[in-house]
Amino acid sequence: FLKGALLERLLAWRKPKLPVTVLSGFLGAGKTTLLKQILRSAGTAGKGGCPLRVAVIVNDMGEVNLDASEIKNSRLIKEEATMVELHNGCICCTLRGDLLRTVHALSKERAFDYLVIESTGISEPLPVAQTFTTDVDEMTIAEDDDEGAEASGTTSGAAKLSQESSVAEASGVALGEKIVEQVTSLYHVARLDTMVTVVDALNIYDILGSLESLAADNITNMLGNDGEDQRGIAQLMLDQIEFANVILLSKVDLVKREGAVEEIRALLQKLNPSATIIVPQPYFADLPLSAVINTK
Repeated sequence: FLKGALLERLLAWRKPKLPVTVLSGFLGAGKTTLLKQILRSAGTAGKGGCPLRVAVIVNDMGEVNLDASEIKNSRLIKEEATMVELHNGCICCTLRGDLLRTVHALSKERAFDYLVIESTGISEPLPVAQTFTTDVDEMTIAEDDDEGAEASGTTSGAAKLSQESSVAEASGVALGEKIVEQVTSLYHVARLDTMVTVVDALNIYDILGSLESLAADNITNMLGNDGEDQRGIAQLMLDQIEFANVILLSKVDLVKREGAVEEIRALLQKLNPSATIIVPQPYFADLPLSAVINTK
């Protein structure tokens, strides 16, 4: 049995991993516009001019309004921003439990060359990235079985993880009044390729200079998960800028002050010296797919 399990793990390790790009940015910055451009460009981006088969996880399917012919080689997957808590020894972070399930399923299906995840405007990129790097092997997610209710960040729906048994792949079993889902780490089946943040050049100074939070109405028109989300919008933008290896500066055509775009670009480079800063044309028309897809 042990030899068989070891062989299975070795074979899984040899299989190519599903590469992933995560898109971050505030509401209205241009993430969905970028996503549309990626899907259009993917039509001829594969080997020998063949289509690149892209799976996309989005929060609002209706905003990605494309003709069927433009995305015939892609798949859009709607995921609610349901949050679960993960505790693994000294590691404690917030992850999307649905993301674990979806990425495992896509990897097992082997029908796609690439995965793009569009985060919500209020999402911090670090927890999403940790989904692909945190070790959750030998753990199970136990959720309350409340007639199919979704897990949430509250006490009644929060996922509790326990080191009950070693598992080989994600599955679900019943245990008393709990539904116990066995999971394995995503780094077995997927690799985080690129973290992209889209920054609105028109509003960056207003946001970074703001003392407003996500708990109430603010200049970004974004609200937190509840009325008690005290995260400041300035700090959230800094988190999105600092945790990226590619930063796209959008809406530069709307910035009229001479020299402002280069000033903003220099600021972004100072905040994140290791990131590649790109100033594309409006609607990302001239952005090569290689700038945000398969960059490693």
